[in-house]
Amino acid sequence: MPRAPSPLNLPYATQVERDMVRARLVAALVTGPCGLLLLLASPGELVLFLLGALCVLASVGWLVAARRGRQRATERAAWCLVLREDGLSVGTAAGTIDVPRTNIVSISLDDDTLQVVCALADSTELRLDPTWGSLGAVDLHGLLEDWWTGRLPFDAG
Repeated sequence: MPRAPSPLNLPYATQVERDMVRARLVAALVTGPCGLLLLLASPGELVLFLLGALCVLASVGWLVAARRGRQRATERAAWCLVLREDGLSVGTAAGTIDVPRTNIVSISLDDDTLQVVCALADSTELRLDPTWGSLGAVDLHGLLEDWWTGRLPFDAG
């Protein structure tokens, strides 16, 4: 059986965020010129003028969203989910949350939000988005289940 390194570090998947930035930039590059073309080709046509103005506004919105996404990716590059034999840690900009393995009551997958939910002994929940280690929701859930139940052995050193 393959053994996981101890501790197992799953960095935040900034590539997903960066891919969304690229998609938003492409959307801005398509809607912006189309909107300008509609504005220029619509002398006296109110409907075309309004459609062109909406396209230009949408393009500006896509550009703003792309910039914020790039900032998010840069900020979250240091985020990390760490699985150790005795517990897990989630490091974000707000600080580090340490959860001992014995405090976890159950690990489930919320199909509505596509989040892995760790129910804790104090009746709170730790919700993890599928953005750790480039794993999807199902793979992250499987990894955490294996870790929690002890089916994921760790190297000693």
